[in-house]
Amino acid sequence: MSGYDNGMAGHVGGKMRQLFFVLIAATGLVNGPATAAPPAMLYGKSIVVSWNETQTMRRVGQVNIFTKPGGMSVSIYVSTAGRVFNRIALISGQASGRSDQIAGQRDEEHRLPRVPIFTTHSMTMYSPRGSSAMRRISVDFDQGFQTCQARVVYAKETGRETSIAPSLINRELIEMLDVKVGAATCSIRNGNVFGEQ
Repeated sequence: MSGYDNGMAGHVGGKMRQLFFVLIAATGLVNGPATAAPPAMLYGKSIVVSWNETQTMRRVGQVNIFTKPGGMSVSIYVSTAGRVFNRIALISGQASGRSDQIAGQRDEEHRLPRVPIFTTHSMTMYSPRGSSAMRRISVDFDQGFQTCQARVVYAKETGRETSIAPSLINRELIEMLDVKVGAATCSIRNGNVFGEQ
């Protein structure tokens, strides 16, 4: 747990920390001790996790509720110096958007930091959505760091019905009522995946 405490405690309030612990208890960090540093075998490589979501939402201040399917992805690049960069992206119909961060820092929209937590052969990244919800992206690596498997969980703070955050697509404030998460795929690639875009 020390990796979480050191990496995230300064950036989230008590209620968000409580949500972190609920997610950790529900799914567990089971592949060894947590550490802030990625395994050396991931240096110079990218991890890409993709999944589909069905989001039920409304624009802040409006009554109409609508549901949209979308394709989500999280890309993580570990530089040859061990620095970690990440991107979360959404494609919904013809629209798309993304948020880029250096681990431990906020993005241009001041979203809470997404900090990957590594163990010997796994990685967990918490992606907060506003102040009352988050996604948990869990990745397990094979012994040689050639393949991976991933799971994604979306959870809201206990007692909160919705979460409010800017849209990845147009920065409009969106009140999210429900998110249904599909099965995730995972791949490991040599080099910087961000250089391909």
